Amino acid sequence: MGQRRAPATSAKARASEAARKKATTQARQDPPAPGAGAVLELQRLAGNQAVAGLAVQRFVLGDAFDAVTKAGGTIASVLALGASLLVADDREAVLLDGLVRGGFNDRTDLTNIIWWLRHPDRIGSRIEQGEDALAAEWLAIRRTKVDAALARPAAEPATKPAGGPDPKRGPTPAKPHPSAKPMSERERAKLVEAAKEQGSSGATAIKAQMEAALPNGMQLDEWFAGIVPDATFLGLPIRRSGGSTPGVHEKFLVQLRKAEAALRAKFPGQDDDTIRAQLGVTDIAGLRPPTLATSGSQPSMHCFGMAVDINAASNPFVGNKNVSKSVKDPTARAAIAANRSPRVIERAMLLIHGEHFDVESRLAAKNVEQAYDLHARASQALAGYLKLVDASDAALLPLVAQAQAAGDPHDLAWWRERIAKDKQVLPVTDLYRHKNPEQKGYMDLAKELVLALAEEGGLLWGGVYPKAKDMMHFDYRDGPIDRGKK
Repeated sequence: MGQRRAPATSAKARASEAARKKATTQARQDPPAPGAGAVLELQRLAGNQAVAGLAVQRFVLGDAFDAVTKAGGTIASVLALGASLLVADDREAVLLDGLVRGGFNDRTDLTNIIWWLRHPDRIGSRIEQGEDALAAEWLAIRRTKVDAALARPAAEPATKPAGGPDPKRGPTPAKPHPSAKPMSERERAKLVEAAKEQGSSGATAIKAQMEAALPNGMQLDEWFAGIVPDATFLGLPIRRSGGSTPGVHEKFLVQLRKAEAALRAKFPGQDDDTIRAQLGVTDIAGLRPPTLATSGSQPSMHCFGMAVDINAASNPFVGNKNVSKSVKDPTARAAIAANRSPRVIERAMLLIHGEHFDVESRLAAKNVEQAYDLHARASQALAGYLKLVDASDAALLPLVAQAQAAGDPHDLAWWRERIAKDKQVLPVTDLYRHKNPEQKGYMDLAKELVLALAEEGGLLWGGVYPKAKDMMHFDYRDGPIDRGKK
């Protein structure tokens, strides 16, 4: 997560803080405030009018200015905040928009800025182990605020300067997603027929299992007549998960609508596109042809249109034993299989937090929220672990000592070699579709999203499976489909 410092709010507050630090002999040198050199540079680049604008921001928005400059913000990024920041309802969103427009787009630094503004008493300190609420808040800022700002086009600011949506009016209607073209009745009927044909096309054994799972002796054709091929979630079309037909079953769509309603209530006055951007939802897949569930003996719930995978590439099936077919040598395949992502995550938690964690075991969680928090911590540890591949000895040694204190026998040289190997292994095993696990870990689903789908939508999240964890997956296992395992 990196260092999280908090900004000074005023000259008086900074003086008080400095006196306190000196009195307790814990003085630390704060990042320097912009001085005359910065003003002279600004005069040279933009003229006296820009200097005047900067002065207004400096004295009216002192804490915001401090947070930006302490995060390394450039003169251009500070100026890009503009006068709108002075009158914005959602100051955080407009602040982030201005910084991004000014070319200041480091995800971690932007998150730090907002966190500092909320916690000015934490200047110079870190979020320590055990401060789970603060860590969760930092992650929430990154997902709901920073990622949304980075995803927005420059011409679409988050908040209008004077006012904004009225929560009493409900969410603004979302603009159609580029791929959500209106579907004609003829096209819809054609796709439903394709779904019927697809649903009856499986191997004899799988087809028999699917028929046995249907409610009240229903036939496959009857069931697949209920597929909704133009189904969406928060305005995003639910694409096909292989096969010929997109969408989900109408009974599953009812559950998605419950989750959508909960999310709209949590983000009042915002349209679906904005909510989706804040949650980081970029991809959702539903119906697939008849096939067994991964590593299972029953048909996948996707085959019935009763499941979705969200952001599949960056939320992998952790513990899936598949090794990329690109690895041909049996010995190499065996070595990779022994170091799949669960083992890498286990080492990451040991090195980063000095904790033992087996993602393939039943989680020590009483509910979905606690399970999510455990995964968020482990996912963050994986990202931090992979970033250590080029770390100095000085950075690694305290972590190695921490791991050794938790019972690990390995030394610095072993860990350095192991980190490098682990980073090479991930692309050819469980995380083969994940482009940047060193940034997102193994999960980038927002907590609000997971809780809405699980608690309001009544869906089972693959992140709570007793063994391997299907992080992308949500299905309606308590619905009408009975595969013999509830």
